[in-house]
Amino acid sequence: MLRKTIIQEQKVALATNYQNEFDFVYQKYRADGISNELAHKATDEMMKKDALATTFRERHGFTIGQELSAKGGAIASMLSFPTGALLPMLAISLIPKSWSALATFVSVLIALGFTGYAAAYLNGADKKHATFRNIIAGILTMLVTYVVGLLFKQGGL
Repeated sequence: MLRKTIIQEQKVALATNYQNEFDFVYQKYRADGISNELAHKATDEMMKKDALATTFRERHGFTIGQELSAKGGAIASMLSFPTGALLPMLAISLIPKSWSALATFVSVLIALGFTGYAAAYLNGADKKHATFRNIIAGILTMLVTYVVGLLFKQGGL
């Protein structure tokens, strides 16, 4: 259901602002290090062949016909907690107390990167975006938790 909505939104975007969609794809290729001329030519050819498939793939990291695997997601979820917890637990246990907070933070980021990549791999999704999203969400979660902890500590609780 969600996929159909996204596809419909992409169709509307192409119909109402084709140039913006073209520019998005072109800029994505430029950001990947492709020369101006080649990025423009590739974007032009792919958009002429199938603008919807091209923009959908470049915006969302998978093709319209590609199915995300619920089984892969379930397996990734089942394995992510023990796998993601193992490295931080080892860091807390094995690193000297004076370094434990930093070691825990770094080990959590590594574990989040690994689990984000593994989940994307199992689901056939964009690995770079999933890994980055997982790490950023983890950093924000740790920062919020840290600030809340400071508030409770300041309040004498």
